[in-house]
Amino acid sequence: MARGELYHALLESAGPLLSLPPRPATAEADLQAHLSAARVRSGTHEDKLGTRVSIMLVEGCSVDSDAASDGTSVLRLPSLDGWDGVYLKYSPDWPLQLLLTPEAMRVYNAIFRYLFRLRRLHMALD
Repeated sequence: MARGELYHALLESAGPLLSLPPRPATAEADLQAHLSAARVRSGTHEDKLGTRVSIMLVEGCSVDSDAASDGTSVLRLPSLDGWDGVYLKYSPDWPLQLLLTPEAMRVYNAIFRYLFRLRRLHMALD
């Protein structure tokens, strides 16, 4: 899982879904189904850490909405589409939760969302 196989398999699997606007009633479930398929395809479905990762879609959320604890924004980008609200949720075991604090996960998600957005743009241009 450390080399990005899951991420790559997710983008390949969900590519057609991401080319359309998200359906509010089923978008998060659709992404979860693609994440599960990507786990099997990438061979990470038996990985203990991989089962702790889930994907969420927060409606009405743009890339620039993550405010840091000091009030500054992590990343300022205009909203591209409804898929800008995609987040990863990771539930670490003890003692990892001491290192992967909510603040660290917020920063990680800002980076993930930026890279996810770049990859979606790349797929749209191809």
